[in-house]
Amino acid sequence: MTTADLFVDIVIPTWNGWPLLERCLQTIARQSFCNSIITVVDNGSTDGTAASLEKLYPEVRSIVFAENRGFSAAVNAGITGGASPYIFLLNNDTELEPDCLQQLVTAAGSLPDFAFFVPKMLSFHDRALLDGAGDGYLRGGAGY
Repeated sequence: MTTADLFVDIVIPTWNGWPLLERCLQTIARQSFCNSIITVVDNGSTDGTAASLEKLYPEVRSIVFAENRGFSAAVNAGITGGASPYIFLLNNDTELEPDCLQQLVTAAGSLPDFAFFVPKMLSFHDRALLDGAGDGYLRGGAGY
């Protein structure tokens, strides 16, 4: 299977973060790897997120909760609704470089023995600072 045949499910939980989410969606639209299905899980926002998504981004799949169920419930709902071989979890304040998805898909395809891939993360407030390069997972499945 080539990368042209692959799709990536992008799951973004949000709660009252429309301005940040809109910026995130704009950076996804500029990706060099375009085979993605975006799901936004709205955790009971009261800022008009659901209506704004429907109006401005009708191609984005929405799951809307009546109340805030938290991050885990939101991403699990998005993951369960997807069918792609790759899942990319994003916070709503994430901004992607144009080749981010292509780099991740290429790495995942060339390293089949690995199950998790993450991009380098820069500080939101100071783009010169490295904020993180992924999370760790313990054998029991807990993250840190």
